[in-house]
Amino acid sequence: MWQEIMLAHPVLGLWALVVGINFLIPVGASWMISHNMAISSNRFGQKIWWAWLGIIVHELSHAVIAVLFGHQIQSISFLQPADARGTLGYVEHTYDPHNWYQKLGNFFIGIAPIFGISLSMYLVTYWLWPSLLTTSPTGAPSIVHGVVWAYLCFTLFCGIDLSAADWAGAQTGMWLYLGLLTFFSLSCAYFFKITGVQYWQFGAKQVVYFFAILMGLSFLIRILVAGLARLKA
Repeated sequence: MWQEIMLAHPVLGLWALVVGINFLIPVGASWMISHNMAISSNRFGQKIWWAWLGIIVHELSHAVIAVLFGHQIQSISFLQPADARGTLGYVEHTYDPHNWYQKLGNFFIGIAPIFGISLSMYLVTYWLWPSLLTTSPTGAPSIVHGVVWAYLCFTLFCGIDLSAADWAGAQTGMWLYLGLLTFFSLSCAYFFKITGVQYWQFGAKQVVYFFAILMGLSFLIRILVAGLARLKA
């Protein structure tokens, strides 16, 4: 059904799919993941002790993308005791507001931890449980590898939630990003005759699967933490 709509309205269909896949799904899923993990974090307290690796990767992700977009790093703290605002790490950076590339970077800098932590979890899995990444996982890691894998993935994922400051920074480059997506989709539709169906088959569906997995993990952790909290009470 949706394929017929895409073919009947190729320009509008491609634009809607490009914006949905590259903006609405990442932003919406990132918000939901952050919401779930923030709720889970509040039930434990002292997040620095059980999310320390995730916090470090979280801030490192901000810093790496900031440098890639030409921002100047003013100060950085990968991990610190919570201050009065509960800040466990930060990256302070400046940019030229008249430079469209640097301004665009704010969007990607803001949501960078979603991808940085996901990549870190992938590398940890590739190291300790590689068969899990195959299309038909076979076998299981040793007990030691399994425990280390579970701990590292847990402490990484617990640092994935985006703060209010992260979202505020991302918003400054959001409209420019939407404009570029619109220009990209219209150009592809008019000049290269690319359809929404082709874009979906090319790789758009992988983005949906990626964020679906992350959202599933965030809901699973939220449920498990809520269960543990009830048992503790």
